[in-house]
Amino acid sequence: MRNRTEDFIEWASDLAVGLNRPHEVIPDDPFGALGVARFRRSLAWHIARRPGGLVAQAIQYGHMRTAMSAG
Repeated sequence: MRNRTEDFIEWASDLAVGLNRPHEVIPDDPFGALGVARFRRSLAWHIARRPGGLVAQAIQYGHMRTAMSAG
């Protein structure tokens, strides 16, 4: 999974450069390689901030108490 995460970062950065959007390149992490646990937290952060995202996140990660109290 770690290799796939690193491949995704490389793909996304190459795409940003190809689309002339260098400000969207994913920079090297000063703390080392982006592990799966850190990527999961980043993804969860973005999901939670979309409309209806807190409910989707609660269902995805099994936090039903959060889904029930979000209303």
